[in-house]
Amino acid sequence: MESGRILEGKLASKPGDRFGAFCISHKDGRKVFMIVDSGASSGWEHVSVTCMRKHRKKITSVMPDWELMCMVKGVWWDSNEAVIQLHPPQDDYVNIHPECLHLWKSLRQEYLLPPKETV
Repeated sequence: MESGRILEGKLASKPGDRFGAFCISHKDGRKVFMIVDSGASSGWEHVSVTCMRKHRKKITSVMPDWELMCMVKGVWWDSNEAVIQLHPPQDDYVNIHPECLHLWKSLRQEYLLPPKETV
């Protein structure tokens, strides 16, 4: 991921930081933009994921799909770690970007998960 780290501007971070903004190219041509929080202050590791696609010379934002979110999960966490996408009560929604999804992992506790046959 270091090759995709944003090193200049408002979202800049230093190589090796456990947080930062990253932009990588997906195999299907989408640009994947991720903002990563190490959870040092909140207790929650967090990655926000937005995609951009060029279509007829116009760049548009597109919602990340399941396959892409699985790829992002695999980049930032081990395969044996549970990571969640959260659907909070609607009154708690904060929508800064309409085509952005989030992955979260608590640093403080394990999750109670449903039976794996049902997931």
